[in-house]
Amino acid sequence: MLDGACILDVQDINKNLVEKTLRMRCLAYLSQVKSQLLIETIHDMNNSRQELADLSTSLAKRTRQAEDQRQTIEREMIKLEEQNKALEVDRDLLELKVEERTEAFEKLAHYDSLTNLPNRFLFNDRLKHALARADRENSKVGLLLIDLDRFKNINDTAGHPVGDELLRQVGQRILVSLRTEDTLARLGGDEFAVILESIEHDELTAHAAHKIQQNLLQSFELTQDSIYLTASIGISLYPGDAEDPVTLLKNADTAMYRAKEEGKNTFHFYTRELTASANSRFSLENQLRLALERDEFELFYQPQFDLNSGRISGRRR
Repeated sequence: MLDGACILDVQDINKNLVEKTLRMRCLAYLSQVKSQLLIETIHDMNNSRQELADLSTSLAKRTRQAEDQRQTIEREMIKLEEQNKALEVDRDLLELKVEERTEAFEKLAHYDSLTNLPNRFLFNDRLKHALARADRENSKVGLLLIDLDRFKNINDTAGHPVGDELLRQVGQRILVSLRTEDTLARLGGDEFAVILESIEHDELTAHAAHKIQQNLLQSFELTQDSIYLTASIGISLYPGDAEDPVTLLKNADTAMYRAKEEGKNTFHFYTRELTASANSRFSLENQLRLALERDEFELFYQPQFDLNSGRISGRRR
């Protein structure tokens, strides 16, 4: 009985030992597994940290690159804005230069470069429009062709610079003799032309010619010696003397040469009757003016008699 009990005890002890050994081995295995899992977890965490660090570094790098790109874009935008502003300025300058050149060409094409008066081209255009307006308004147009007497002698003696300045001053003196609505043009050389629109009476053209000649009588102080200048003027009227601009100008030219033939410093209508009438009127005006200046007028009274009494009842001037 004792041996059997001992055997049972030994068996129990072995069983316990086996169980403990298995338990310890299980625990050891579990511990090993846990350690391995922990190691793997730590490794994974380290990898994750590295990945996060790498990602963070990559993001930071990309952020810096994005910032650099943004700054580059901003700089490029600023450059583009500056270029646009420069282009706008260049465009404005170009437009201004084009406008200035257009005005310069326009002026060169239509105005005399010496006197800044309308040239022959613009004169012909204005004369054509003046005649058309006269037809619409049933009015008259007067054309004055002015040629300076002996200008070539003055130009040759005093020199071309003096001659050019003389032409400029002559243009200004003629201009102040006219109405604002009249046109004065330099046709070339020492020849000027005047368009008088809305002429109510033919005599108005004679008054204009006379006023021009009077304003030219005052000396021109361009050199040490005073320069005196006169002008011969030919006058033609529309529609009386011509029906078109070319004929009107030709007739004024004919009248101007008649004025030169008559001694210069005078004016002549294309129609001789109007010339005679105007000269007679201006001669009478000059005689009256001279008589007034010389105090040659006397005042006489005519007595009035009363027929019933035979006495003087009054007087009449």
